[in-house]
Amino acid sequence: MQTPSAPYKPSSKSILLCSCLAAAAIAILLTCALCAGVGLLFALWPYCPAQPGYEMPQTARDYVAEHQLIEPNETILAYYDATPTCNGTQSVILTNTRIIDHLQGISTSIALTDIADIQHREETIIGTTILVVADSGEVMSIDIAPDYGGQIFYTALLQAWRSAAQQTQQPNSMSLYTMLLTIRAAH
Repeated sequence: MQTPSAPYKPSSKSILLCSCLAAAAIAILLTCALCAGVGLLFALWPYCPAQPGYEMPQTARDYVAEHQLIEPNETILAYYDATPTCNGTQSVILTNTRIIDHLQGISTSIALTDIADIQHREETIIGTTILVVADSGEVMSIDIAPDYGGQIFYTALLQAWRSAAQQTQQPNSMSLYTMLLTIRAAH
C-alpha cells in the first residue's frame, strides 16, 4: 500500500522568490505605463518653439493684439512662447524696435538702440539662455527650452540689434562727415 504523501509546503525561500518576481513584474508594468503616459503627453503637448514672427500661432497673435503688446509701427521679427497652450501669456517678442518680455499681464521691454550687450549660452538641461543688458544696467534674461529654437531667436535678436545700431550711427556718421568737410573747407 501507498502511504499518503504530505501536502506540499513551500519553503520560505521559494515564497520570497515569488514575492520578488511579482514585485519586479509590477514595477516593470508601472514603468511601461508611465513611459507610455509621458510619451502620449508629449505627443499631445503643443510645440511652441522660438520662431520668426510670421510663423506665430494665431492664438498668440490674437493675445498680442488684444493686449496691445506692440505699437502700430512695430513688426514682430521673432517670437517665443513658454506656455504649454501657446496662448501668449508668457512670451518673449522681438520687434524691429525693441525686445519685450511678457509674463502674466506684465511687460518689460528694452529698445534695441538701448542695448549695451547681448550674452548667450547653451546648456543641455536649461536650453538657451540669452541675457540682454541695457545701457541703464537693466538685465533681461530669456530662457528658451532645449530644442525649442533658442538659436533662431538669438540670431534674430543679434541681427535686429546690429541693424538698429547701424540705423542710429548712419545719421551721426553722415553729420560727422559733413562737419569734417565743413572744417576742411574753412581751412
